[in-house]
This record gives sequence, structure tokens and C-alpha cells, in this order.
Amino acid sequence: MYNPSFKQVITCSESSVIKIWDFETGTPIFEYGEAHGDSAITCMTFDKCGRRLITGGRDGLIRIWNYNNGHCLKVLQKEKEKDTEEEEENEEICDLAYVEMNRNRYIVGVGWDRRINIYSDDLADSNIHHIQHPLPNWHDDINRGHKEDILSVAQCPPNLLATASYDGQVIVWNMVSGHIFAHLKSPKPEEYEDQSLDGDLSINKLVFLQSRAYKKDAATLISSGPRAHIHFWNVFQGGKLMAQYPGSNSKGAMVSVLEVNKANTVLISGDSCGFIYLWNIDGYCLKHREHESPEVLVTWRGHVKSVTSIALVEEHKLLISASVDCTVRMWNMEGHYVGTFGQPDAWDIYNQSLWQHPMVPYDVLIDPMSLPDHPVVAEKQNMHQIIHEDSAKKAETEKGARTPTPPVIYNKQQYHINDEEIASLIREKTFKKGTGKRQRHEKLRPVRVDRGGPSEYQMLRCEDLDETPRPKTPTLKLNKDDPFGFYD
Repeated sequence: MYNPSFKQVITCSESSVIKIWDFETGTPIFEYGEAHGDSAITCMTFDKCGRRLITGGRDGLIRIWNYNNGHCLKVLQKEKEKDTEEEEENEEICDLAYVEMNRNRYIVGVGWDRRINIYSDDLADSNIHHIQHPLPNWHDDINRGHKEDILSVAQCPPNLLATASYDGQVIVWNMVSGHIFAHLKSPKPEEYEDQSLDGDLSINKLVFLQSRAYKKDAATLISSGPRAHIHFWNVFQGGKLMAQYPGSNSKGAMVSVLEVNKANTVLISGDSCGFIYLWNIDGYCLKHREHESPEVLVTWRGHVKSVTSIALVEEHKLLISASVDCTVRMWNMEGHYVGTFGQPDAWDIYNQSLWQHPMVPYDVLIDPMSLPDHPVVAEKQNMHQIIHEDSAKKAETEKGARTPTPPVIYNKQQYHINDEEIASLIREKTFKKGTGKRQRHEKLRPVRVDRGGPSEYQMLRCEDLDETPRPKTPTLKLNKDDPFGFYD
């Protein structure tokens, strides 16, 4: 995540380490580990001022940090049930949201317990209790809520909250009353061919289009799923699907993350193959249902594995992407590569000559999936496939029934050569007229193949020589007790 107040980037990892980076140069500033003990950090968010970091972990705990010095201010934890004698394991926190409503501040956590846990963020009593328990659950949440793990949560002012679960259910809540405002479930796409994702109903990310919050005819909610499709929803009047289109060009890839700009005109998505897409959603699903996908402004591959988060820095027209491949990278809005956080050479966002562009990340460059869609490449791939299939069929045929090859019969008279012919052949093939150089020797000499890279003399390493000790200056003084210098 990007913190505009301090111009810093904060990253969290499965090894429970929190790192702070300088946004302008990509250099590390501070880090501390064991934030959630041995458990992974699964999600994070900031408070309204951006001065406190809130993290959720696989241990089922939510922690509030002064992340500049690594001090844990408070632990948010569900109260254990009194009926159970054995201690139950805490369930993973999947997503967090910081909500400000009617001058009240709340922290909303969702996860594997399938409940919406709301904690009051009252700064007045922040130092009284180190451990805080959530408010009572809503009645609709207990009786009509999610039946599967909740994977994502999003909030839209003034009082709407949306949650999505593993089974493809999206529920929009009224936070004032705690009642269900809309219940959304997407139908199966009409032209759906990818059977590998037929059973994948999970929704990894929800995003509200807050500029359309009061437009009742427009789509105000976007979900990344199910079945690797991006869905636009109108949440009013019980909910209505406004658009449904594939979110990735890669077969079998899921949409893992969504982000929008403040004007809600550009949608940024990342998939499980590491590709990043920028969609033009200006006026898309604003008044009526759309049957076509929006225009793709630009797309590129930023990582070799799934994209886990995207942070948009609009004031500098840059975006930051993180991935399962343990890299965090910065790009401009055209997909030009700025650099990877922690690289040896620092960049300067104000000096484009220090950017990595036009280079691309090396791991992305050599990955087979990064090859462009080109007729020549496709023809070569098809040719390799045809040759492979032909060789496989030939091997099966030879294995099934091998026909004995007839023996080769040599004619001795055809290959009989006398001594004079041998001598003439030797003279012709051994010597070259006018040069005296032997052709056979030149032909058998090993040919050196230039495979690129530095030559031997360029690979020689130079080391500093030890300084030669200076000789001692002879002394002309004579020791009366030892005139011949036996005891020196």
C-alpha cells in the first residue's frame, strides 16, 4: 500500500515481516518481523489519517501499528465462546476495511469465520485496553449471512458495505440498520468455454464506484469473479447485473485484484498469470446494460506469478504492483518499467533517465508466457507441435511392428582402389597448390564457436598487490657491547 502522507510504500509478507520503502527512490527505510508471530500477514489497510497501519493475519488477529517504529498499539480479537472447553484455533482474516460513518470510526474484518466483525476505533480509550473485542454481530448476518468463507469487503459512503464469499455470493449491507440491502449472484456467462474455471466461484476483490453512489441507474459495484469474469452491479432495487466479461486473455487465469482511480474512469485489474490490464470505464454501465467489454487502454506482464495487490499513485501517474513471486514493482500508466523495490540502483521518479524502461524485468522477459501473439511465433509453435506429433507417431509405429531392414551388400569391385590412385588422392587432399598448408590438418582442427559474452582476457580478475616493505636504512652507529651484531 502507498501512504501519501509520508510518501512511503508499506509491504507485508507471509513471513510476517513489515517493510517500509521510500517511494521516490525504491530504497528500504525500516523493517520489523514477527508482526503476527509465526503466522502470515494476509491483508492490511490504513486508518483515515494514514498514521496507523492495520494488519490481519492467519492467526485470526487484527493488529494496529505505529508502523514507523514497529510498536503494536492494540490487538483486535474475537471473544472465545464460553461453552467450548477446548481452545479453538483462530480463523484467518482475509480482508479489512476502515469505515468512517456519522463521525464514528470502525474497523471491519472478514475471513474464514463467515461473519462480519466490526470493531469500534475510539482513539480516546486507545491506551486503556490492549485487547479489544468486536461489537455484537448483526441479526441478518447470523441468520441470512454468508455460508462460505468471506474473501473480500468494500465500503461506500455513506452507509453501504459489500462482502463477497468463496461460493460467489455478494451481499450488500446497510451499516446503520445491519440489514441486507441487496443479495447478488451472477449467472453463468452465455458464451462460456473455459471449463477449467467452471467450478471456481470465488470472488477475490470488490470495488465500489463512489462517484456513482447516488446514481440509481448506474453500476456502482465491481467484482472480480466468479469464473474469471469481471462483473458490474447495480445494487439498488434488489441488485441487477449490468455487465459481465472475461477479465484476462490468458486461458485458465483468474482475476486476482481490482483498483479504480478517483474519477472512476479507469479500472486496473491483475490476474493470476501476472498480467496487468487498464480498462476504460468512463461512461461504462452508466445508464444501461452493456453486452461488450470496455476498451483495454494498455496491458502488460508485470510478474511471473499472480498479482496480489495494486496501489495507484495518481499525483505522479504511477502504479505499484505486488506479486506472489515476492517482488514489488513500479510502473507508469503506459506500462513502462520504473524498477523493482530493493534493486541495487535506486531510481528517481522525477528523472526518467534512471528508470529501467525500455528494459523489462528479466524473469518476465525469459518466461514462455511472455511471448507475443504473432503469426510467425504461432507458426513456429505449430510446426514444433507437428514435428513432435509425427515423431511420436513414428515411435509408436516402430514400437508396434518393426520391419527388418535389408542388409547392405557392397560391391568389392566398385570400391577397389590401387596404390597409384591412393597416392594421387593423398596428394590432392593433403596439400593445397601454392600454399604448402595441409588441408587435413585444417579440417580436423577444432572450430571455436563464439557463444557471446566476454572473452577470456576480459574475464581476468585484477587484484591489488601487497606493498613491498621498504628496506631498513643501515645504521652507522656501532654497539660497543656487540660490535659484530650477533644479537641483532
